[in-house]
Amino acid sequence: MMKPYAKAMENLCNIYDGSNHKQAKGYHLCQVTAANLAHDRIVPLYCEAYSTGAMDYFGGTEKLIEIIKKS
Repeated sequence: MMKPYAKAMENLCNIYDGSNHKQAKGYHLCQVTAANLAHDRIVPLYCEAYSTGAMDYFGGTEKLIEIIKKS
Protein backbone atom coordinates (compact mmCIF):
# COMPACT_ATOMS: atom_id res chain seq x y z
CA MET A 1 0.00 0.00 0.00
CA MET A 2 1.88 3.03 -1.30
CA LYS A 3 1.67 6.33 0.61
CA PRO A 4 3.30 8.87 -1.75
CA TYR A 5 2.20 12.01 0.14
CA ALA A 6 2.66 10.73 3.70
CA LYS A 7 5.22 12.70 5.65
CA ALA A 8 4.39 11.99 9.31
CA MET A 9 3.06 8.42 9.23
CA GLU A 10 5.03 6.21 11.59
CA ASN A 11 7.11 3.26 10.43
CA LEU A 12 6.88 3.90 6.69
CA CYS A 13 9.10 1.38 4.94
CA ASN A 14 10.41 0.71 1.44
CA ILE A 15 8.00 -1.27 -0.74
CA TYR A 16 7.78 -2.13 -4.41
CA ASP A 17 5.01 -0.32 -6.28
CA GLY A 18 3.91 -2.79 -8.93
CA SER A 19 1.77 -0.20 -10.74
CA ASN A 20 4.71 2.11 -11.40
CA HIS A 21 7.41 -0.60 -11.28
CA LYS A 22 9.60 1.29 -8.80
CA GLN A 23 10.47 1.61 -5.12
CA ALA A 24 8.13 3.68 -2.92
CA LYS A 25 7.36 4.43 0.74
CA GLY A 26 4.39 2.69 2.32
CA TYR A 27 3.27 -0.47 4.10
CA HIS A 28 3.24 -4.13 3.16
CA LEU A 29 -0.21 -5.70 2.87
CA CYS A 30 -0.97 -9.32 3.73
CA GLN A 31 -4.34 -10.74 2.72
CA VAL A 32 -5.81 -14.17 3.39
CA THR A 33 -8.60 -15.33 1.08
CA ALA A 34 -10.51 -18.57 0.60
CA ALA A 35 -11.97 -19.96 -2.60
CA ASN A 36 -15.44 -21.47 -2.66
CA LEU A 37 -15.15 -23.50 -5.86
CA ALA A 38 -18.74 -24.74 -5.73
CA HIS A 39 -20.09 -21.20 -6.03
CA ASP A 40 -17.18 -19.57 -7.93
CA ARG A 41 -16.57 -17.10 -5.11
CA ILE A 42 -13.56 -15.74 -3.31
CA VAL A 43 -14.11 -14.95 0.37
CA PRO A 44 -11.79 -12.48 2.15
CA LEU A 45 -10.80 -13.80 5.58
CA TYR A 46 -8.13 -11.42 6.88
CA CYS A 47 -6.22 -8.30 5.83
CA GLU A 48 -3.37 -6.52 7.63
CA ALA A 49 -0.98 -3.72 6.74
CA TYR A 50 2.44 -3.98 8.36
CA SER A 51 5.83 -2.30 8.24
CA THR A 52 9.27 -3.84 8.09
CA GLY A 53 10.47 -0.71 9.88
CA ALA A 54 8.41 -1.35 13.02
CA MET A 55 10.21 -2.27 16.24
CA ASP A 56 8.14 -5.47 16.65
CA TYR A 57 8.88 -6.77 13.11
CA PHE A 58 11.13 -9.85 13.31
CA GLY A 59 11.00 -11.09 9.71
CA GLY A 60 8.75 -12.17 6.89
CA THR A 61 8.46 -15.81 7.93
CA GLU A 62 7.55 -14.93 11.51
CA LYS A 63 4.96 -12.43 10.26
CA LEU A 64 3.33 -15.04 8.01
CA ILE A 65 3.22 -17.59 10.84
CA GLU A 66 1.61 -15.00 13.12
CA ILE A 67 -1.06 -14.21 10.49
CA ILE A 68 -1.76 -17.90 9.81
CA LYS A 69 -2.30 -18.49 13.52
CA LYS A 70 -4.79 -15.58 13.62
CA SER A 71 -6.80 -16.89 10.64
